Amino acid sequence: MPYAAYLRVYEPLAAFPDADRARLADYAEDAAVPNRSQVLAREQAASLARTLATPPVVAPVEESSDAYLLRDGDSLLVCPVQDRLRCWVAINELQASLPETITDAFLPPSPTGQAEFDYAFWQADQGTAIPHILTSTWHVPPRWFVPFRSSERDLTIEQEQRSLVYRTRMVEARRRLARAARALRRGAVDGSVLEAVEDLGRWLEAFHPHAWIELDYGGLVHCVSDEQLRADDSPGDIAVAVAAIADGDTPRAAQAYRRVIERWEPVQAREHAS
Repeated sequence: MPYAAYLRVYEPLAAFPDADRARLADYAEDAAVPNRSQVLAREQAASLARTLATPPVVAPVEESSDAYLLRDGDSLLVCPVQDRLRCWVAINELQASLPETITDAFLPPSPTGQAEFDYAFWQADQGTAIPHILTSTWHVPPRWFVPFRSSERDLTIEQEQRSLVYRTRMVEARRRLARAARALRRGAVDGSVLEAVEDLGRWLEAFHPHAWIELDYGGLVHCVSDEQLRADDSPGDIAVAVAAIADGDTPRAAQAYRRVIERWEPVQAREHAS
């Protein structure tokens, strides 16, 4: 699996347009519906195939029909893969962050131009849509831990499966992000940190209030030992940092935040290993 982590939003079927709702309901009722690990494996296999194609396929021709499923009592919640939409958004973000001469080295002009045309055509017909999944390679951004608490961890360490997942209700996630943003404003911390937390809060505001949010360490679990996974309490450290900032205890906040940074520095450093 790629060394990436994922932030996913699961919405109730009622949040989707009629056509999508019917398709997703049928998908969930299929006896052969894949589980979370299988959907992720299929998603990554498709991504690898696009990358290895000649020329590379910068965005799928059609949207994926796969989705991640979550049960909340009798309610079904769905997180569509949306790999086509996510590719379109990623292309726009890369183009906005780099000079055109550099971007062309990463994105072949011809297929990229076609993807931009397809995205514009799609937007004209569908309007604005927000991806249900965010991806981060080689590390988990500290702001992603803000919506969660240590007690919401689901850790699996078995011979055939290793995973670390946090899940919480949308109402809790929004409340914790709002509380963190208020603390950061009062504490006059670095503006980029506050902006990152507020951006995450705005992303969550686009979804149904009865949704759930999930942080999946994905392939990053293979970069650390079993002992490190068991000891990982990044959400707890971030919660301590936020509480310390609210109390004006800057040294304690810095110490807790540093624990998170030091936990991920060795993993993130592999991105530049040769």
